Amino acid sequence: MVEIFQRLNRLEPAALGAEEPTPEALPFLRFEAEAQERFDAWRAALEQTLRAEEEHPVLLSHWAKYRSLMPSLALIFQLIDAVDAGTRGPVARPAAERATAWCTYLEAHARRLYAMITDAARVAAAVLAIKITHGRVASPFTAREVYRNEWTGLTEPRVVQVEQRHAAHAPLDDAPVPGATSSPRDANPSTS
Repeated sequence: MVEIFQRLNRLEPAALGAEEPTPEALPFLRFEAEAQERFDAWRAALEQTLRAEEEHPVLLSHWAKYRSLMPSLALIFQLIDAVDAGTRGPVARPAAERATAWCTYLEAHARRLYAMITDAARVAAAVLAIKITHGRVASPFTAREVYRNEWTGLTEPRVVQVEQRHAAHAPLDDAPVPGATSSPRDANPSTS
C-alpha cells in the first residue's frame, strides 16, 4: 500500500496520457466512451432522485455532493490502476463502475447515519427518552399529557402515542408499533 502511494507521488501526468491544453493549465483525464456512458446513466439517476424531493432535505443535500464524488473516485481508481498495473489513457469503465459502487455504498451509509435526524419516530423516541430521564414526564403518563407540552418532535398525538407504547413495552430504538393507545403508561416499565 505504501508503495502505491509513493508511486502516485512520483507519477507524471504525461506518463498517464493526461491532457494539458496549455502549460499553465492543470493536466486532466477524461472518461473513455464506455465510462462516460456509465457516468451519464449514474448521474441521470442521481439527478432524478434529487429533483423528486421524496427524501429528507438533509439527505438530498448530502447526495448532491456525489456529483463530484463519483468522478473524483473514478479518477483515483484509475490512477491506482495506472501505478499498479501500468494502464494509461482516459478513465476506464472499470474505474467508473468501482466509483458508482462506492457511491451506492456511501448512499446507504449516509441514510443510516442521518436516520437520527430524518426518522421522525426515532427523533420522537430520543426526545421522549430525554424528557423521561429528566423527570419532565410523570409516571404513568398519557400521550395527551406529552403532546400538549408542544415539545419539539412530540407535538403530534399519533407520534406520541407510538412513543408512549415504546416507553411502556419496548426499547426506544425498536420500530414504531401501529395502533398504540393513549391509555396511561408508566414511563419506566420496571415500575409497572
